[in-house]
Amino acid sequence: MAGIAHLGFGFAAKRFAPKVALPVLLVAAWLPDLLAVIFSLLRVDNTPQSVLTHSPITALAWSVLFALAFLPVYRDLRSAIVIGAVVFLHWVLDFVTWPMSAVFPNATGVPLLLDTHTLAGLGLYRWVGAVVATEIVLPLVGVVVYLRHRQKVGNIGNRPETQSHLTSQSGV
Repeated sequence: MAGIAHLGFGFAAKRFAPKVALPVLLVAAWLPDLLAVIFSLLRVDNTPQSVLTHSPITALAWSVLFALAFLPVYRDLRSAIVIGAVVFLHWVLDFVTWPMSAVFPNATGVPLLLDTHTLAGLGLYRWVGAVVATEIVLPLVGVVVYLRHRQKVGNIGNRPETQSHLTSQSGV
């Protein structure tokens, strides 16, 4: 279950980057975990804390790289910044929740530097109730923000002032 909460940031970010495809924002939200799995499979980073993806320094680097990768795609600095911010918010949420001892009994914190000796975290996920609440509430809030934004964007032509303008032109 741990990790679903990150998607809440991806959904909510659509409001701030309307040009960006939702799947891009959802991948951005999970990018550090996706890279950690890839690096582990390739045996590039076998540390349990995934130093190459989950320290604030590398999270910032991945944020900038992912944002720069999509800058020419969307040709919009705001969209690129939002994409990068969503990637970095992954580390912020991990810092607040780790160590996840309620989910993974041997879990430690997230790396603060480029080594596994300096680990930290506020430890929200030491409590099962906090895990359940966060993993349900954050995605739901993100989806609600996303749906409200979609509704607002989708109803632009249905505003009363637009309707009265249209009916006066048609002679009705």
